[in-house]
Formats: sequence, C-alpha cells, structure tokens
Amino acid sequence: MKEFKMNTKISEAIVTHNHWKFDLKNAIETGQSGLTVDEIQNTHLCTLGKWLDTVDGKRLPDYSQIVELHGKFHHEAGKIRYLALTGQPSQAIAKMQLGSLFSQLSSLLIDKLATMNKKMGDAIVMHNRWKFDLKQAIATGQSHILVEEAQNPLLCSFGKWLYSAEGIILPNYLELVELHGEFHKEAANILHLALTGESSEAIARMQLGSDFSRISSNLIDKLAEIGQETNCEL
Repeated sequence: MKEFKMNTKISEAIVTHNHWKFDLKNAIETGQSGLTVDEIQNTHLCTLGKWLDTVDGKRLPDYSQIVELHGKFHHEAGKIRYLALTGQPSQAIAKMQLGSLFSQLSSLLIDKLATMNKKMGDAIVMHNRWKFDLKQAIATGQSHILVEEAQNPLLCSFGKWLYSAEGIILPNYLELVELHGEFHKEAANILHLALTGESSEAIARMQLGSDFSRISSNLIDKLAEIGQETNCEL
C-alpha cells in the first residue's frame, strides 16, 4: 500500500510539472494567470511540494537533490510568468524553448521523479531524453541512430515490452500504441531533417507547441498514469 501511494504521488507530480509548459504558454498568449509570481515560486504550495514536506516525502531517495531541482524549476517558472504578465512575451517564450534553463530543469525534474517510479520510470526517462538526442543531432548533423531505427517503435525496450503478453493487457492499450508510434514517427522526421542539413526546420518542429512537443508530453502523461495503475516491469 505504501509503495502504491508513493507511485501515485510520483505519477501525479510528473503529470503536473509536465503540464507547466502549457500553463505558462497560456499566460504568455493571454497575459493573464490564476496564480501570482510569488505563489508560483513558493515550492510548498503545489502537490509535490506539500508531499516533500511530509515524513514520507523526506524519506525519498535523493531527497535533497529533488528539493533543489524542484525549487529551481519553480523559480524559473515564476520568472517566465512575470515576463508574460508584464508585456514581455518574446522574452518569456525564449526562456521556455528547447535548450533553455526551464526546459533543462523540467526534463531533469521529470527524469528524477520517473526513476523513483518502479513501474514505468525507465520508459518515461528514455522518451523524455529523446529531445536531447535530437538536439545533439541538429547541432552536429550526426547521430548514432538511423532514421529508420528512430521510426520503428518496436526497437526501443518499451516498444518491445508493449507488444508482449504483459504489455497488451495495459489499460488504454491501443491509445498508448498509437501515441508511441506517433512519437517515434515525428522523432524520425526531425532526425531526418537534422541529418540532411535542414537544422532550422528541425528546430522548429521541436519547439513549444509543435507536434513533437505535444506528442512527447502526452506520452509522458500516459506512461505516468499507467505507472500509477499497474504493476509492470520493463
């Protein structure tokens, strides 16, 4: 029961912090927000922050590192919200794009939380890190992954498990298969652009609001939900 509770809290935290980019994007587009900058930068107000303050939360592995990452994440989110609410949308958008401090902190925090989820953690970390592999390919024009390999969802460890006897009994199985396939198809499209000298187009297809950004976030959400509901091992 205690392990289930922890997985539930971790899954909720992954989904919540994964969605911050959309909340901030909405604030940039509308110039409005339901939270003040001070509230956003207060790490004790969100669900994860409250849990980290509990006895169970303080027993987490790498507790100090999680607290530090969580604090930096909220501090940077608050700075972006401030820019959004004071008529500086261009600066706010720049601070959210691929390679920005916010993007890095968001991925690091999700990775750290995912590794504590014994159910779907590896799959979340692996697919969350694709953005860095693609960014490296864009920067160098090279990759250890072939486009055909990136496009094949059966080659990653999660894809292989997904089509196993254990994987096919997952809740919302067909939805997950479709989402996983879309993720690898779009990743392959970006990789192809990166390896054929079309770096500007590749970067555009990874930015906030792109299909890759949307599919990636949806996949992480779905994996976190499954990690909460099932007892699976990759």
